[in-house]
Amino acid sequence: MPGGEDVRKVSRQDIQLVQNLIERCLQLYMNQKEVVDTLSLQAKIEPSFTELGNTLVVLYAQKSLFFLIFTLHFTSFVHVVFVNTKLLVI
Repeated sequence: MPGGEDVRKVSRQDIQLVQNLIERCLQLYMNQKEVVDTLSLQAKIEPSFTELGNTLVVLYAQKSLFFLIFTLHFTSFVHVVFVNTKLLVI
C-alpha cells in the first residue's frame, strides 16, 4: 500500500455507526467541527470519513424529519439562552 496505510472496504454497518454517532453529537448541539473532532478522539473514526459529504448527505436524506425537528429544537435552545443571557445582564 502507498504510504504504508491500511485500507479496508467501508461496510453499510460502518456508515450506519457513523450516522448514529453523528445524530448523538447533534443532539448535544455540536457543530460540524466538534462532531468530527469528537468522533476522531472518542470513537477513533478518521476525520476524512466523517467529513465526506456522502456521510452527511445520506444522513440528511434518510433523516430529514430528524433534522427538521433538530433545527426547531436548536433554534428554541438558542433563543432561550439568548433571552436568559439578556435577563441576567439587566
